[in-house]
Order: sequence, then C-alpha cells, then structure tokens
Amino acid sequence: MNKKPSICLIEDDSVMGESLNQRLMLEGYNVAWFKDGMTAKHALEHEIYDAMICDVRLPDIRGDELYKKLISQSVVMPPAIFMTGYGAINNAVELLKLGALDYLTKPFDPKELMEKVHIICGSGHTNTDIKAKLFANSSAMLKVVQQLPRIAKHKSTNVLLSGELGVGKKVIASVIHNMTKNDGPFINVDCGSLFMEENEVDFSPDSPNAKSENLQPIATLFKKAKGGTLFFNEINQMPMRLQAELLRVIQETVAVSPSASEVNEDRVRFIFSSNKNLKFCVERGTLREDLYYRINVVRLSVPPLRERLEDIVPMAEYFISRNNKNFPKESKMLSSESKKVLMAYDWPGNVSELSHVIERGFTLTHENVLSASSFELNVTDKIRVEKTTSSLKKQLSESERELLISALNLHGWSIQKTAVHLSVCRKTLWQKMKKYNISKPEF
Repeated sequence: MNKKPSICLIEDDSVMGESLNQRLMLEGYNVAWFKDGMTAKHALEHEIYDAMICDVRLPDIRGDELYKKLISQSVVMPPAIFMTGYGAINNAVELLKLGALDYLTKPFDPKELMEKVHIICGSGHTNTDIKAKLFANSSAMLKVVQQLPRIAKHKSTNVLLSGELGVGKKVIASVIHNMTKNDGPFINVDCGSLFMEENEVDFSPDSPNAKSENLQPIATLFKKAKGGTLFFNEINQMPMRLQAELLRVIQETVAVSPSASEVNEDRVRFIFSSNKNLKFCVERGTLREDLYYRINVVRLSVPPLRERLEDIVPMAEYFISRNNKNFPKESKMLSSESKKVLMAYDWPGNVSELSHVIERGFTLTHENVLSASSFELNVTDKIRVEKTTSSLKKQLSESERELLISALNLHGWSIQKTAVHLSVCRKTLWQKMKKYNISKPEF
C-alpha cells in the first residue's frame, strides 16, 4: 500500500494555514503545519518531507533566510514552493536560483498551488516513495534516503556506493537512476565478469557476446547507456586491463568503439559500488590511483542489515507477500516469535541472505505460520544473552527499590535524611521513588 505524500507547511497566519491544511488533507496528503520558522527548521533537519510550502514572512525568521540557512547546513531539502507578497518577489527569484521549485504571489488561487503540489508528488519518486522502495524505517537508512534527491540532481557527478555484499547497492543505484531526469537505460555491469581480453571476444551481430553486457568493452557499454546510467557493480573486481579504458571514457566522455570513436552528446551517469576499501585496493595495486580519484567523488555508505533493525521485519514481510502471490494456495505469515528471531540474527549476507532465508522457510514449511524453527538461524546465544541481560536489569531494579524502601523506613520517611544517607540529592530521590512507585505507607 502506497503511503500518502507528506507536506511541510510553514504559515503563521491561522486562517490561511488552516485553509491550506484542510485543502491538502482533502487532496490526500499528510500535512505537518508549523506556525514559525525555527520549529519548522528543527523538523526539516530530522524528518523527510515530499514537498515544502512556506510563507516568506514568518514571525521569527524570514522564509527565504530559513531556506538559505538549511541549505548552508547541507540539509537535504524537499521541493519548495514559496508564498510571497509583491514586494518580496526579488527574494523569491533569489530562492529559485538556490534551488527552490516555484513561488506564488498573494493572493493566489488555491487550485494553482494544488496543481504544483500534484506535479511534485505525482512523479512516483517522492521521498515517501523512496522510503517505501528501500524499506527505510531505520535512522541509518533514512540518512541514505535524505541524500538521494541531491545526488540524483547532479547527473554529471560520479557516485560511489560503499557497503557489504548484499546490502542493496544495486537497488539504490536504480533509485538514483529513476530519480534522474533521463530517458536512457540503466545498465548493470558485473565487474567480476569482465575477465576476457578484448581481442578474445567476438562482437559480431551473430555472436552471443554481442548481447552480453558483462563481456562488452567499456566504450561499447558507454555507447549503449546513452542518456542513461552505467552502474559498475563491485568496481574493486574490475581487471586492471579494463581500468585504463574506463578512466579514459570518464575523463573524455567519449565512447570509443573497437573501430572508431565518436562524441556521445547524451550524458551518461556513472555509479560505482564496492564492498572493499578502495584506498586499500590502490595500496595493493589492484585499482588504479587515478581511477580511484575519479570514482570517489560523492561517496554514499550503505549500512548493513544488522544496523537496520527496524527494516528487517517489513522487508521479510515483503518477501513473504511476494511468495504468497506466486503460491496463493500456500499463503503464509510470520509469527511473533519468528520476528524476534529475524531481528536477533546478525545477517552477514544482509538483504540477499534475508531473501533466501525467507524463500527457504516458505518452501519447506507446511504450516501457514512461519515459526522460528522455519528459518534454521543460529541465534540461541544472542537471545540467551538478551534474556540474561533483561533478567539482570530486573534484579537490579528490584534490589534498588528494596534499598530505597529500607533507607526511607530507617529515617522515618524523611526525604532530606534519606537523601543524605544515600548520598543523592532530594530531586534524584524523588525521581527514584516515582520510578519505582514508592509512596509513604499509611499507618
């Protein structure tokens, strides 16, 4: 189910704000309405919105100054529409130069504003859409999502996605491609398969190699990607003999075929991924240093699944729903116990391993509910430690409560004397008593 796009509305006028708030909600949007700039600033720094509608005149800070401040702090801003009076048009034009989407002069027709919002949120590439595609519920993945719009905006900038095997670097690369305004294809190049010498490969029309993306020379791949994206998956595995050609293509943005060369007028976006430290690869001599500096322009680190606990269950449920569609008569669901097991496991193979584990459990389990035993994951030790830790915390809490009651009884429930006896301040003692629901008994 698609989530509603979220709108950040910044308007101090109660009548105007309420009118826009109601209209946006009727149009099917989630609205966060802020009546001053600094409260909105805090929200924009920590939350992800699909669009921002902001009045230029606010009680504590001008809307244009707020926008400039957030941009200077490298906060990834949603597409912004400003509302301004005639006297502030120059400020609005300046905002457009900084990256704001549009502005409206008051008074304006609400329909015009709604049309602009629909255009922003109807692309299928809103922040809400991206969060759903990447199952970004964890703070670690939300940080990744926040950076994608700005990265996608700069097509000429090379992007390096770093992270362990199976974390979803290819999916993120495809999201960046889809967010970028282009009509060209997304071509995935498995660098580990680029192993044959160019003169050993037959690229005649009848040859199977002619249709193989992984065996074609870099220049040929570049030509095929005209106006689109070339994604070099695990660039650390690319043979040295092909790195020189890749470097030349990047530097000159020229497609060099075996027979001739031609300038490619439609820009190709380059995205690279690696599960290794490329600086270390340079030191070992497996990656050209000059290529490394061309690749490592904008680096985005993709966190492993074990650091994305909030994403595990939604992702697992998606994989189950996919299997349910393929096998409707064998529909299954997760038990509460199995969810705990999935979250307790370390997932060294990341998202790829999770997908395979779910598929195996789905295939081998006859029941409609997938239990912990369906996945055959070794999490006993971790769960035992968590239970022991939980039990220890409970015992410590009970001991502390008994100690407080004993001290209070000793000093006739005098807060001052008990606090001195325990070497804590009165405020701390009161807080502890409230925490453990301790009150003076009635005799």
